[in-house]
Amino acid sequence: MWLWIGRIAAVLHLTLAARGLHEQRRRDKVEVNPQRIYNSKEAANLLQLPRDEILRQIRSGAIAARLIGEQYRIPGCSLISYLQQLPQDSLVPPSPPSAVTASPPTASET
Repeated sequence: MWLWIGRIAAVLHLTLAARGLHEQRRRDKVEVNPQRIYNSKEAANLLQLPRDEILRQIRSGAIAARLIGEQYRIPGCSLISYLQQLPQDSLVPPSPPSAVTASPPTASET
């Protein structure tokens, strides 16, 4: 009986690990569909920005959106336009600073 419980636990663990890997791959392959309408939460997830920042950009006019009821609806083409307006260097994460290594003093320095 304990053998079966161990096997079931192992299968469950592998299933959960595979599901987590699948979700991570799905998140990595996120693309903005220009023909889809997004809400502010979905847009924030796509652009990896806080929702407040998305709302701020909508109110400033940087992202075109329409207020329907109490929620903004954002066309995918507006998100693409917003991304194209950003400076290229803001889209690339900064590289880590290189470590400065000290070389040992030479004979002439001592």
